[in-house]
Amino acid sequence: MRFAGAVFSRFGTSSLSRPVFIFSLLCLTLTLIFNSLILAGSTSRSPTLRNWYLVSFKYNTNSEFYKTLESIYSAKDKVTDVKDKVTDVKDKVDDTLDKINPFNKRDSDEPSFNEIRVGYRGLCIDTSHGWECAYSAAKLSTQDIGKDPLHLVQIADIYKDKIVWSLPFWLCVSATAAAWIMVIANALPIPMIPVWTKKVAAGCLAIAAVSSLGAMVLAGVISSSVSTIIDKVTVDAIEVHIGRTVLCFGWTVFALVTVSMLGVCAIVVAEWSVNKATTFVEAQAEKGLNTATGGKFGLSDVESAGAKLEGLKRGGGLTKGFAFVPSLRR
Repeated sequence: MRFAGAVFSRFGTSSLSRPVFIFSLLCLTLTLIFNSLILAGSTSRSPTLRNWYLVSFKYNTNSEFYKTLESIYSAKDKVTDVKDKVTDVKDKVDDTLDKINPFNKRDSDEPSFNEIRVGYRGLCIDTSHGWECAYSAAKLSTQDIGKDPLHLVQIADIYKDKIVWSLPFWLCVSATAAAWIMVIANALPIPMIPVWTKKVAAGCLAIAAVSSLGAMVLAGVISSSVSTIIDKVTVDAIEVHIGRTVLCFGWTVFALVTVSMLGVCAIVVAEWSVNKATTFVEAQAEKGLNTATGGKFGLSDVESAGAKLEGLKRGGGLTKGFAFVPSLRR
């Protein structure tokens, strides 16, 4: 029984455990790829990467609130009624309002602000001159992105840095990487791999599964809440869109990690059960042998005698040994 337990659990390379570790290794490799795609979202002007975002903000030019805001900033037109009486005052007011009016007539070379997208690590802005991406709003502020009357760039930066709690996602990435190392050590035929590496892999996978679930639930709930709040506060002046691709990647990560966790945990529990059963059977055999022999022989004595007989058999001395033991020949 002790030999059977050793064959099952030795270095994770038995016929039962090794295929499970290889399958888990494939799942974890895909998990790391999807995690990398999520982290790369909204960090580049690439048509693919800029479409992987958590949430996007854009102006709704058809809303009444936006039109009202535009009319307020365009109040300079009202001074035309006093044009003949206060020409000098009108010129000064025009100059002042032209500077603060984000809806005034733009030069042909000045870009217009269309949309901003937010990822875990970056921001991407769509203007009439094309896409611009950066890791923070501070870097975007050095570029000409057009007029932004409601400061959507600052709102997006606050959302990325302070509203979206990215700690569960980073915990998932770290735990998955640690589990990948432990699993690959058990999947490959590498000698002298301690048994505790399987337990570490199972623990890391459990942490990764829980943290990935928490990250996706938080991302979905927070994005929906922000969308509802902004929609109510700005009276539809700002449109908020939730990125479905990142959520799809995230739930795929959760599924792959969960499958890997179940496989590795099954191996750990099975090995624990075999070791537990082996210990129980050995204890019962020891007890029965002591009772039958009056305590003169133990299980260790039987194993030692069996090992000696096996050695004699392999060495060809077993037959010669029987010549000196008449009772054994009978």
